[in-house]
Amino acid sequence: PLLIFGYALVGAGVGIDVPASEALIAEISPRRHRSKMLSLANLWWYIGPITVLMIALVTPHNIVLFRILYIFAIGFAILALILRTLLIESPRYLALKGEVQKMNRELSKAVGPSTNEVSGQTPAEHNYKWKDLFMPGLAGFTVFIVFANLLWDIPAATFGTYLPYIGIAIGKVGFVGGVIMDLMWFLSTIVGMLLFWLYADKPGRFINKRLMFIVSSIMVGIGFVMFSFLSPKAGTLGVIGIITIGFFQGLGVWPVIWVWGTERFPTSIRGAGRGLVSGTNRYVVYTWTLVIPTILLAVGLKDVAIILAILSFVMAIIGIFFAPRTGESQSLEEIEQSILIKPGKKGTKG
Repeated sequence: PLLIFGYALVGAGVGIDVPASEALIAEISPRRHRSKMLSLANLWWYIGPITVLMIALVTPHNIVLFRILYIFAIGFAILALILRTLLIESPRYLALKGEVQKMNRELSKAVGPSTNEVSGQTPAEHNYKWKDLFMPGLAGFTVFIVFANLLWDIPAATFGTYLPYIGIAIGKVGFVGGVIMDLMWFLSTIVGMLLFWLYADKPGRFINKRLMFIVSSIMVGIGFVMFSFLSPKAGTLGVIGIITIGFFQGLGVWPVIWVWGTERFPTSIRGAGRGLVSGTNRYVVYTWTLVIPTILLAVGLKDVAIILAILSFVMAIIGIFFAPRTGESQSLEEIEQSILIKPGKKGTKG
């Protein structure tokens, strides 16, 4: 019961944290570096499990000494708390609320004293409510990003939770081998994500986030097809599948969903939009992870891997028809206008 309570408490903290953190990163990032800075959250997400897995490898495998992992987690949490005291509030959000003095103060913390401070107390503009996530011009994207996130995270959560156990049970690789499979997946994702940085913040004519999202979704699906052959007799193909999935999820799928799901909501409801995407994802995906052992026992690894491949291919298909076509090297305000002001219509929102 204590472990369950602690797990729920951590979950609540993460649920409050993710929308606020991602909104803050998007709103303080320069437009030409916003995708890179947002994807740092992905990068550190993978570095975190790698660190824990490495500690697990050298930790004696019994329930008492395994608590050492939780001691490390406490240390990391305290370090995060200390670092977050150095954060500034979003100047964009403060300007939206008309809190000009606070905005100038936060800007001074970030870039030093400036003679170009904004004066006066301007009224809030573009102050949408959470229900406006489904207003004309934004509703289609909201539905798209929720489903895109689900279609990706169901396969990702299956791997993230059960890959070492699948390797042990079916690949016959043992505990160390199962952990190494996870490490291969995470490391190949990091490599893909570093390459994502090469194109993510550039207004590329031929290579852009939309194209790489579609291509990477297809390649992740192919990787799951290869992984479906994981067995003691076909282990090499399964390993290639793991690396393929990891590399292409880092190159396009995961960071692109993360960036779109943050930057494309208006400032006043950016946290609400990110919360909707993340919250829906958590309820659906973790329900899936509870039943996946039963499904694995009933139909076997090959059929489950094919299901995950199909989800990836479906993600590519909806990307072809519904993925955003704007946002490359644009400011948040320009993105907002491209979504909420239809070409040919006169007038402004504020």
